[in-house]
Amino acid sequence: MKLLFMRHADAASRQEAGVSYDRERPITELGREQTADVAEFLQKTGISPGTILHSPALRCTQTAAIIAQAFDRGEKIFPAPELAGGCGAEDILNTALIYGDVAGWILFVLHEPDLSFLLATWVGDGKSSPFFVQHADLFGFHCLDHDRATFDPILFFSPSRVKFCLT
Repeated sequence: MKLLFMRHADAASRQEAGVSYDRERPITELGREQTADVAEFLQKTGISPGTILHSPALRCTQTAAIIAQAFDRGEKIFPAPELAGGCGAEDILNTALIYGDVAGWILFVLHEPDLSFLLATWVGDGKSSPFFVQHADLFGFHCLDHDRATFDPILFFSPSRVKFCLT
């Protein structure tokens, strides 16, 4: 199973968006640009997410929709309430097995600090992330054994820092 994890793109504050709840915050024009950069990176490297799973928060929904549109994956995009915040490695793996095509790439659009906690679990010391995760950062892993949550990191892309890095 190949997993992609993306932090939602840059989003407006509640005040800027004129909304009452955090989950209603939309992405900004910068966020749309960041997401388009991620989609372009994926296309150039031949990585095509077969399934896209996202938190139901508007900023994650919008980020996922832009990626889905770039890959014509409208029927393979799912809001997953278990990704709304506070999700852990077990939630991720269970959600992947329920919704995803385990033979292809599965993209998760998540929040901070959840993504940092996952990175700490899979490639860090279990306590702190080896990365400072920014908006629209993308991480890719090959899941070697989903029962033991064993992962091999294979890519990192950050529209705000570097254009790409494959290992």
